[in-house]
Amino acid sequence: MDNNNQLRKSIIALLLLCSVQYAWSKNEEGNGVYYFGPETSEASACQAALEAAKLDALRNVGGERFSQDETMMCSENEKSGDAATQCLLNKLTWSQIGGDIQSLHVTKQVVSDELGKRRCEVNITAQVSVIPGVNNPALDSVVSLNQSIYRPGEELTLQIAPQQPVYLTVFNWIPYEKVAEQVTRIFPNKMEQNNHVSHELILPSKQYDHWRVDLPNRIPANRRVLDEYVMVVVSQNPIAWQDHYSFDEFRNKLAELPIDQVRLFKRGFQIMIPQQAQ
Repeated sequence: MDNNNQLRKSIIALLLLCSVQYAWSKNEEGNGVYYFGPETSEASACQAALEAAKLDALRNVGGERFSQDETMMCSENEKSGDAATQCLLNKLTWSQIGGDIQSLHVTKQVVSDELGKRRCEVNITAQVSVIPGVNNPALDSVVSLNQSIYRPGEELTLQIAPQQPVYLTVFNWIPYEKVAEQVTRIFPNKMEQNNHVSHELILPSKQYDHWRVDLPNRIPANRRVLDEYVMVVVSQNPIAWQDHYSFDEFRNKLAELPIDQVRLFKRGFQIMIPQQAQ
């Protein structure tokens, strides 16, 4: 009997451990709107509106930590409107890091005409879970890229100014690569292994490395520009990271970390595709 009781206690403890990632959960409503022209399909537009509604529901529960990064604007100068819409979908997806839509029901989806454009509006009710807690202001940092638009071969640099000594890890998210390798750790690396930072710095250090922007192995059709993303993790303690993650694996890894001990900063940029590669 004692062994059975101990087994039950162990199972309960394991279940509690597995559920700690998203301990704060509630039903919430969300609203998303996307305006589009004749070059964008209705399906793509309403998918963008749905992702915006999911982000709105997350923001209603978790606050402004679920805000879009506005440092990069998705280009409208594309061969098809669906290409620009995909860029927005990527931005909306990564803005949802730190939360989870466990289930949802679309209560409204309406396509209408407004001010010379078409408009898709989506309303949802969702079971929303977010990582509990509040951001630690001591981990606030200034993070910026040297440019917002690059040509292949140009150098990307990252300027970071933490408020206090922290551990710093930098990832590159390429949405168009194979799923298992979409998120790649680019710092620390073999050349620069010390990621304990106590002052403002520019990465990569000139004496060690250059980060040159290149086109991904897979270039989607009908694109003039591609969107990629730098994700900077600032933490109070060292964290064991893999070299590569799928996007969902990376999101789940962050969900395991206490929100008051880790901050994520996200910066997007665009790569111009040479005409011969289009």
